[in-house]
Amino acid sequence: MVQNLETRVKREDTKIIRVIPKTHERLTKHGRKGETYNQIITRLIEEPEFMEKAEKVLEKANEAERIHQQDGKRTFELEQSFAEMKRLIEQFVNELKTR
Repeated sequence: MVQNLETRVKREDTKIIRVIPKTHERLTKHGRKGETYNQIITRLIEEPEFMEKAEKVLEKANEAERIHQQDGKRTFELEQSFAEMKRLIEQFVNELKTR
């Protein structure tokens, strides 16, 4: 089995974060089986960012759909919407690759 990067991190490369017991309990409840606290915190931070980016792409898709339904001949506007969706998706995918 391949070791997770976090299990190979040297002790001197880690930081201690002091939290009150209630916060610790809440983090534990949000965790999944086998998930580290670092993974829990990262997921809780990244999920809202993911949703925000996904909502922008969905907004562009809805805009393209409205344009097409109003007048299927507005090709230029449709192409712009699709190009913007592609740009947003590529930007998000590239950001995910760097994490």
